[in-house]
Amino acid sequence: MKKIGNIVLVGFMGTGKTAVAREVSKKLGIPTVDTDQLIVEREGMSISQLFEEKGESYFRNVENTILRELQEADDEKIAVISLGGGTPVHEPNRELIKQLGYVVWLKTSAEVTHERVSKNNSRPLLQGEQDPLGKIKAMMEERFPIYAEISQFKINTVDLHVSELAGGIIDSASYFFSEAEDNQPK
Repeated sequence: MKKIGNIVLVGFMGTGKTAVAREVSKKLGIPTVDTDQLIVEREGMSISQLFEEKGESYFRNVENTILRELQEADDEKIAVISLGGGTPVHEPNRELIKQLGYVVWLKTSAEVTHERVSKNNSRPLLQGEQDPLGKIKAMMEERFPIYAEISQFKINTVDLHVSELAGGIIDSASYFFSEAEDNQPK
């Protein structure tokens, strides 16, 4: 396999970014970086607590700082980077995300997302929501064009197992990076 660079996973909550990132990492033998987990560790509180105590704007600024740090990291330290679902919504993050590596959009339907996240109380943007499915649909309508703008590859996660998703991502990333390498001036 030719050289692989960073693989960046974007997508709405509940699409499987964390699980797929771990599987891709395992198959390639490279580390996983979960930006939400980095924020939790750095801030010493859950994402829900951060939203409640410091607000979404503060959270988005911390995300931006982490993206800048990842972009400035040594080129030899490649990783599979799993981003929070709202990270690309913050406009200053978009160009940073595109510069991080090969961006893959994990996509699913609103109904599947609702089914997956309804069992989880740690989603701050859905807490206390009277119509969570309606809120998910509205958020997807806003975010899908942004995900499409910043990604090189889109994959629907509904009927695929994590190992199948990882295999498809690795194959497409390998092709992407080999094409990028072939197009470098000699």
